[in-house]
Amino acid sequence: MKKIAICSAKGGVGKTTITILLARLLQENNYKVGILDADIYGPNILQITDFNKRNTRIKKNDTQLAPFNFNGLKISSIELLTNSKYPRIWRGPLLARSVKYLMNNTDWGRLDYLLIDMPPGTGDAYLTIFKDTDVDNALVVTKADIFSIQDTKKTLELLKELKIQILGIAENMSESFALGQPGVPSKEIKNIFSEHKICFSLPNLGQKQIFKSFEASTEVYNYINLDQFI
Repeated sequence: MKKIAICSAKGGVGKTTITILLARLLQENNYKVGILDADIYGPNILQITDFNKRNTRIKKNDTQLAPFNFNGLKISSIELLTNSKYPRIWRGPLLARSVKYLMNNTDWGRLDYLLIDMPPGTGDAYLTIFKDTDVDNALVVTKADIFSIQDTKKTLELLKELKIQILGIAENMSESFALGQPGVPSKEIKNIFSEHKICFSLPNLGQKQIFKSFEASTEVYNYINLDQFI
């Protein structure tokens, strides 16, 4: 099983969207794919995929968590275990244990790929995921604004320090082109991150376009060259 972490120190750049799109594209190419939502404080992948909490179950031996099945994708999140209405005021050690529990105790079955939707920041979750699990690669998500770029530099430095292989950068919410036009990386992204590969750029999409792409193959997938990830 190959593990790919979808990373960004900046929140709101669309890591979860990129994670689901990449997972769906891998699935369409006959790979078995799981998604681990490693954002313990602010998980939202189950809400995005229209999860109904009544569908989950703990296996009879009380040691394995049954993942949520979203159109064939297996998704595990802390929301399967806790009430999403209340904040999680947890210290670092508890957060680290929670991430490891989801990784090791979810009944993944046989997977070809596990995509890890990382939280924003560069804290305990990153150290836990990268030091305690065999993550193969990382994809860094950003967008062309000064704050995202600054935080992306921090993410790249952290991955370099932890000796994680960086697949490249995914630019999201680009204003340089519209859906249906050729996907050209923004000049800022190309110039500032010239040492890294720009894996793909996605245009700024509306919510309906994004959700439609989660359910069925759309032209959004034309911007992603899957060969970079297999």
